[in-house]
Amino acid sequence: KEIDVHQNHNITISLEFDKSLLEEILITPDESVADMHNAGLNKVNLEPRMVKKVPNLFGEPDVVKTLQMLPGITSLYEGASTFYVRGGNRDQNLIMIDDAPVYNPSHFFGLISAFDQYAIKKITVYKGGIPAQYGGRLSSVVDIRMNDGNMQKFKVSGSLGLISGRLTVEGPIKKDKSSFMFSARRSIFDLILKNLQNQALNQLVFYDISTKFNVSINKNNRVFFTLYSGKDKFANNSNQDFSGINWYNTTTSLRWNHIFNSKVFLNTTLLYSTYNYFLGDPAGRNLIWHSNITDLGLKTDFSFFANPSNTFRFGYSLTAHEINPGRLEQDKQIVNLYYVPERHALEHGLYVSNVQKISSKISLNYGLRIPIFQNTGETTLFLFDDNYNVYDTIGVSKGQTYDTKAGFEPRLVLKYFPNTKNALSLGYERHYQFLQLLSNLSGSLTSVEVWLPAGPNIKPQISDQVTAGYFTNIFKNKIKFSAEVFYKYMQNQVDYRDNALLFLNPLIEGELRFGKGRSYGFELSMSKNIGKLTGLIGYSLSRSERLINDVNHDNVYPANYDRPHELVFFISYNISKRWTLAANWLYATGNPVTSPDGFIYVQEKYVPIYNERNNSRLPDYHRLDISASLRSNPQKKRRFQSNLTLAIYNLYGRKNPISINFNKIEESDGKFIVSNDQYDMREMVATQSYLFNVI
Repeated sequence: KEIDVHQNHNITISLEFDKSLLEEILITPDESVADMHNAGLNKVNLEPRMVKKVPNLFGEPDVVKTLQMLPGITSLYEGASTFYVRGGNRDQNLIMIDDAPVYNPSHFFGLISAFDQYAIKKITVYKGGIPAQYGGRLSSVVDIRMNDGNMQKFKVSGSLGLISGRLTVEGPIKKDKSSFMFSARRSIFDLILKNLQNQALNQLVFYDISTKFNVSINKNNRVFFTLYSGKDKFANNSNQDFSGINWYNTTTSLRWNHIFNSKVFLNTTLLYSTYNYFLGDPAGRNLIWHSNITDLGLKTDFSFFANPSNTFRFGYSLTAHEINPGRLEQDKQIVNLYYVPERHALEHGLYVSNVQKISSKISLNYGLRIPIFQNTGETTLFLFDDNYNVYDTIGVSKGQTYDTKAGFEPRLVLKYFPNTKNALSLGYERHYQFLQLLSNLSGSLTSVEVWLPAGPNIKPQISDQVTAGYFTNIFKNKIKFSAEVFYKYMQNQVDYRDNALLFLNPLIEGELRFGKGRSYGFELSMSKNIGKLTGLIGYSLSRSERLINDVNHDNVYPANYDRPHELVFFISYNISKRWTLAANWLYATGNPVTSPDGFIYVQEKYVPIYNERNNSRLPDYHRLDISASLRSNPQKKRRFQSNLTLAIYNLYGRKNPISINFNKIEESDGKFIVSNDQYDMREMVATQSYLFNVI
């Protein structure tokens, strides 16, 4: 296609993946440093095609499980869809779908990701060097962009697996002007449970719906509307009372994309997000514990291409938070005896940044973000003394601002390119976080989830991170290698006192303790994305430690997610145009756990004695997964294409424990039980629990 480059043009070219190509076409730059300027030392673009290749639990392609294969990103237990980045807690990750935050990224007690990867166009992950337009979290940003929909033709796809079925439809509303995408996924557990007798749960259901509309008004204006909704329900409703666990996420965003001229570009987004969590009373009294967090926000982002060497970005965001830390409801009416006051807050963010190419060998990305957090009424505020006892109670009227916190977040990344094959980087960044998650477990297999804002009793979390890295292309740009070291210092980290009470506690802030944290380490990654043989090798060596007042005798202890060694090996091989084989092997140091130093016999009972927090570790974690995929003949032009996948999870049957118990005795038949006999003199032994064998 020939064009006249003496004037500005807007040209749209539609591309699609053609499976009928006989051979791969490889295009490589000879003397270009474009790839180096975008070297992914802290930033990773995760392609949906890679997600589909990775063997996973139950054979389900999973976005979050694929993220966990990247160096510096870890999970806490077998199969979990929660993740931890460079020694930070799971609530320190900002997860967004088309700019709207998602507070629980999991289905099925955290074993499955809440995101349907067939509805996703792009996933961008920042472990460091986070641009100034993002704020509110300490550790990472996962920016998920939904598929815009095909403006040229209709497409329908679906799948059926061991645990869920899916259907996706996309196509033009008006050709070349507007399009839609709709994707729905639902579990099939309940269909199986209906045929079982005496089951503990008669409802075991999750679903998610993703839809997006894309409208091109004219060459300078485009509008996008996105809706995501996902729900989990694990319950026994046999007594017409809800007994179990429910949670759901709902997000919507309306984005206006405007081009002022060839240099100035605008995105304005109106967003809404809500996360609700329910616990039903097993006693059949129709009591439900309910917590939720709801956001309503507006953000405006400008991009200014001043010249080929400078790209400025600046903008402002405002988010209103409404938080219910947990209350007891009966027949949808609040039980005042256990009422926990709601919290309200306004979060502002003002930023400016510039990507400056100083020369062909040096580029500089610098910026500043100013976060402001305002607590507002209506609420009841409890003030605590140094011993965490309430000394005053204050009632705050609706709309009244009673506490304001602000900070400065400088961001700086310097990159040096000695040649077209290599890149070096050095970066520093500061982040503030005003929201924190309280839960009685560090993973998703939990019975309490409470979000709390910073305020008079909780200082905002702060992190300072320094990174240095090296990136190179080798073997004619077929293989990418990166190495990076980091050090992160964190202030005002949150932990719980021993035997903390989180459930229905209006004085919940008195159960918290605060202190410092640090994490440090290095990460190695080598990937190949071209040719019949593709894969990834990643290794990280890191530590994550905490020093919290009144916890662990005021001594340093490892964080729950401290895993010094992690190794990931993934390989995919196209043995023919129809057959693809894949395998991944994972290894990680066992999680820290708190074990008793011994037992004491008190009042005719053995009682465990705990002295230090996280003083032991679970056994090391490792497993091997393999898969084989057969697709329909790509040589034939068919209206329908199909794909059949067989996967084996945990091929050699490694029993990776998720917990160790110290309250059981061994029977004569070798079984382990919790003794009901308080006079039983047999010694208690340690037993472990695991989730999966071979699947």
